[in-house]
Amino acid sequence: IDENLFSRGTEFSDLEVLPGSLYEAMQAFKQDDLLLEMMGELGTKTFLEFKEQEWSEFSTRVTDWEMAQYINI
Repeated sequence: IDENLFSRGTEFSDLEVLPGSLYEAMQAFKQDDLLLEMMGELGTKTFLEFKEQEWSEFSTRVTDWEMAQYINI
């Protein structure tokens, strides 16, 4: 598909969308039995620990957009 589906999204009601954040991706990963089986117990545990740490660090940062949106200087 070589066009912007966000602008025509209502035409494709059965179109699956990718997770919108790392947090949503982690939740989807935890629900995917095939990926969990392929990664194995140790691989899954290690991967999720790294990604949870990454999400935690990201979540504590103030972005430039937030500064512009919420700080009136």
